[in-house]
Amino acid sequence: KQEMHNSLNIHLVLSADNPFKGMLMITSEALKQPVQKEISIPVGDTELCLEDLELNEDIRCWDEYEGNVYEMTLSLSGMGERRVHFGIRSFGSDVDGRLTLNGRRIFLRSEANCAEFPEEGHPPMTVEAWKNVLNKYKSYGVNCMRFHSNCPPEAAFTAADELGILMQPELS
Repeated sequence: KQEMHNSLNIHLVLSADNPFKGMLMITSEALKQPVQKEISIPVGDTELCLEDLELNEDIRCWDEYEGNVYEMTLSLSGMGERRVHFGIRSFGSDVDGRLTLNGRRIFLRSEANCAEFPEEGHPPMTVEAWKNVLNKYKSYGVNCMRFHSNCPPEAAFTAADELGILMQPELS
């Protein structure tokens, strides 16, 4: 059983070379309705937090068994748009201190990867190649990949999001 969430918080960091004043539009199939907000951005970095955006009732949580990923489009009037992918999940602990994912106890069954890819001499660089690697691990019951002293390329995170694999990059 998935613990359902009914709102989403978005944290944006916007950077501007010139001051901007206009409309920010956010659309996603995960949101109950598009969000439209007038914003003002000074030169430099600006943080913007939008809280409690209402989600659709039929939203599916990201989970180790279902990599439910949604797309969000953010656009500034006259400035173009940006698309990002995201999943909705809660990761925490229960009253006994056991890890939970979406309110359900979870045991991390991980593999330690030390960036050893002898056939290519480097980690895979495409989403499809990472899906092949991660599906092999899933077939063994692995639900988490630990990257000892390295961080895989962005393609690994995209594949993991789609397949429901947790990632743990560890850098010093």
